Amino acid sequence: MAALWIHDLRNPKSVANPETEMGHPLELMMEGANHGGLWRVAYLARTALPFAAIYGYASDKLPMQKLLTKFKK
Repeated sequence: MAALWIHDLRNPKSVANPETEMGHPLELMMEGANHGGLWRVAYLARTALPFAAIYGYASDKLPMQKLLTKFKK
C-alpha cells in the first residue's frame, strides 16, 4: 500500500493526479485496487467473518481475565 501511495504522489500520469483525464470516475478505484493477498488464502473471507464476530463479541462482553484467574487458583 505504501508503494501505491508513493506511486500516486510521484507519478504525473497516475489517476490520483487531478490533471489526469479519466474515462469514468470509478477508474480511480480500479487503478488503486489492492487485494492484499485475499485471493491467495486457503479460506473465503466470508467464512471467517462469523468466527471473528463471535471472538470480538466474546472478548468485549466476557471478562476473560477474571475467568482465567479464577481457574488458575
